[in-house]
Amino acid sequence: MILCTLNHIHLAFGERVIFNDEKIIIKDDDRIGLLGLNGQGKSSLLKIINGEVTPDTVVPPFQVDQAETFSVFHVPQELPEHINLSITPTELFYSFFPELNELHLRSEEINSKFENELTESETQKLLNEQKNVFDKIDHMDGWKVFDLFQSYLKYFGFEEIEKPLSELSGGQLKKIILSIGFSSNASLILWDEPTNHLDINSIELFEDELRNQNKAFLLVTHDRYLLSKVCNRIYQIDRGSIKDFKGTYAQYLEHLHESEELRVKSLQKIQNSLKRETEWMRQGIRARGTRSKKRVENYHGLLKSVQTIKNNARNKIQLDISASRKKTKKILSLDSASFQYDEGKSIFKNVSLEVFKGDKIGLIGDNGIGKTTLVNCLIGDLLVSAGKQYRADELNVQYFKQMKDEWEGSLTPYDILGDGTDYVSLPDGSKMHVAGYFQKFLFHQSQLNRPISTFSGGEKTRLQLAYHLRTAGDIWIFDEPTNDLDLDTINLLEETLTNFKGTVLLISHDRSFLSNVTNKTILMANKSLEVFQGGYSQAEEFIEASNIEKRLLESENKTLEEDNNDQNPQKETGGDSTLTPSFQDKKAYETALKEVSEFEAKVEQADALIVKLSENPSSEDITEKIVQLSQKKDEWENQLLSIYEVIESFQSKYN
Repeated sequence: MILCTLNHIHLAFGERVIFNDEKIIIKDDDRIGLLGLNGQGKSSLLKIINGEVTPDTVVPPFQVDQAETFSVFHVPQELPEHINLSITPTELFYSFFPELNELHLRSEEINSKFENELTESETQKLLNEQKNVFDKIDHMDGWKVFDLFQSYLKYFGFEEIEKPLSELSGGQLKKIILSIGFSSNASLILWDEPTNHLDINSIELFEDELRNQNKAFLLVTHDRYLLSKVCNRIYQIDRGSIKDFKGTYAQYLEHLHESEELRVKSLQKIQNSLKRETEWMRQGIRARGTRSKKRVENYHGLLKSVQTIKNNARNKIQLDISASRKKTKKILSLDSASFQYDEGKSIFKNVSLEVFKGDKIGLIGDNGIGKTTLVNCLIGDLLVSAGKQYRADELNVQYFKQMKDEWEGSLTPYDILGDGTDYVSLPDGSKMHVAGYFQKFLFHQSQLNRPISTFSGGEKTRLQLAYHLRTAGDIWIFDEPTNDLDLDTINLLEETLTNFKGTVLLISHDRSFLSNVTNKTILMANKSLEVFQGGYSQAEEFIEASNIEKRLLESENKTLEEDNNDQNPQKETGGDSTLTPSFQDKKAYETALKEVSEFEAKVEQADALIVKLSENPSSEDITEKIVQLSQKKDEWENQLLSIYEVIESFQSKYN
């Protein structure tokens, strides 16, 4: 069923055209990944769909057709600016549902009035009003929505329900926002960079829940693992056009690969023709005989074709991270080191770590675990509380931090990159005009003198890259570099870091980025370090095993608690303990117990293989294999649901 159709989408800011007569159709089974460079219009499209932005008035006019059941909910990337950080998570929840919030506040107001001395008629009036408010909340499914919100908070492991937002970390705030998004009963959910600031465990929880949702969504994300697993359709915004691709992200990458090959072949063919025609045009009139009007037209047509293809070719950021070629092999180390803050909070204990020239290290761990503190101790910005720390002499450290506000908003890229001059000094000693250097990072020259307060989060991150990559370094440290970056920029940064001869240390939760860049992974947990020389894939297996172990321990504790409760003769049970299972029910239950692990293993293996195939979609039959595997996995998942129902029904009836 079609949920909504948006036709004749025109949007421009001054001379900058965002959309030029575009059309999109969203169906109830669409799982859409929205791609595009920063500043190309992803956020604008979300706002148009959500009704926050009205497209320009042109001919033909903008049209919207919506199903009667259509509703939309926008889950923002960050907290809205108007939010007061002194409020609690519950109050934040209600701020996203204005009508429900109004009824909630009225309900609390009525409850407070009951505390006063009232006449019988006043009491009855309040009871009637309260019933009216409750009926409206019921009609809106308000109780259900709030219950879902609380359930999702528990699902993400968030328990600080009464704390003000100002006391929560970025990861905790993100979990609240995601819980609000999952609790919405809208038919279309707009997710804007939902995995930013989340640790890997939380990302996987989000991913699992998103896959289990039975409603349409549109997802803006730089997480390629996530796109590979959850999307069945891709929107690519490119120079005012919205390209619609029906298929998985892996299939889309294959499509891009084929299109790029055709583009290169076409360009080579035209350039060869242009070379011949240029030589002919340069000959004297006598040498080439009578000038052929048709051939001259063909020459100018070729020139135009070459320019068009070049303009349509993908822009590339020409990143150049320069190493200063230190000869020292070991550049940083901690030996039996511990660190704790003055108030006694211990971050890590008795850890040892060595960093060598050429290492590409990924540092992972839950939010708030102390990764940034560890890095600051490693480079000597913080002194350890115990143990030894070593830093090579004259070591040049370049630290790319998460902060997006390291400059005043009134400054322009011209001020920042050129330090007030027309030229940028580069690591190799050369100079480049500030405008040319700026454009290497996918900016338009017209943005050079704009105050950075007008730049988007992704554009500020790109500007930070341009600023920091002017200087040589023996070691580059990146703290969540992929947050707010579009996929094209991530791919280019990824390629540059891979080719960089110096040392790289990444604090990141982007699984694909870590897999492709790093050759060593450090997991920070329980105030200690686990070092994996096999890279992220080895660490991933360890993390998964740890999670399974954690779930088993939780299950064991829950079982012990239930056993203790069973010793209480007053305990109420969900079923009649005197019932004896019938032979048929018992047989079905035993069969289900045998089959459940078999089908769970099949689903898990299929899922792992789909991801593996999606990472390298180069062979001709790869897309078909992914489609077949996905269909088979869906069948097994449906069978699993039936098996679960048999088990739950038996346990509910006889336990």
